[in-house]
Amino acid sequence: MAGKSWQRPLLAKLRRWATKNFPIEIPVRCYMRPAKRLESLYGLFDLNDDRESAKILISDSCNSKSQLIYTFIEEWAHARTMNLVTDPTTQAGV
Repeated sequence: MAGKSWQRPLLAKLRRWATKNFPIEIPVRCYMRPAKRLESLYGLFDLNDDRESAKILISDSCNSKSQLIYTFIEEWAHARTMNLVTDPTTQAGV
């Protein structure tokens, strides 16, 4: 898979940070994917049909760290707004 050497370590660091500070009740795996697999998207949140797990896919076309961070945060926010958080004290705006 093509990609930049900084992308995967940064994605792992972001996932650890988000899991600690903005937890979600189900496991969420994060992957870097080739741009052609995500068409014109930079990121995608995919909740499994059974709602027991999910994944975040980030395009390797993210050319800067800020773009990857922004995309990850946007996808993590999708997970949090899909009623996957049961503790109301960790929800945004509270």
